[in-house]
Amino acid sequence: MLNKGAYNALQGLISEGENIVAAGECIDGKGSGAVIVTESNFYGSKFTGLFSSDNVTIPLEKITSFSLTGAAFMQALNITEGTLVHAYPQITNGAAIIDAIKAGKSTPVAAASPPSDTAAELRKFKALLDDGIITQDDFDKKKAALLGL
Repeated sequence: MLNKGAYNALQGLISEGENIVAAGECIDGKGSGAVIVTESNFYGSKFTGLFSSDNVTIPLEKITSFSLTGAAFMQALNITEGTLVHAYPQITNGAAIIDAIKAGKSTPVAAASPPSDTAAELRKFKALLDDGIITQDDFDKKKAALLGL
């Protein structure tokens, strides 16, 4: 279960429709925090004072390295974005977080799917051409796009 305060700090960062894949809590001498990994982003929050926190959102493709260090119950999660390192000491659920990042970084971007009825789309644009609403050049471009040429 996530620390309520840390979760509240992160919930405003997560976009509607994002599915949470893994989550964990962390704690250090300054207070607690949390991390959440969705299919496309890493979210982290660490309290830096009584009423303040350091929140970060990193698209998974921008994470350049990630690691868990330390013993089983005292592991630290390190996330590197370019030259910036985000450290989350005493992380819970570290292995699941690492696995979620790996899975998200290796997920290929789906190709745009063609319209369900390409022939109907072509007929629609042919009618627009025949009615003089679009030019032959416009029709040819749309036809090439629809057919993936």
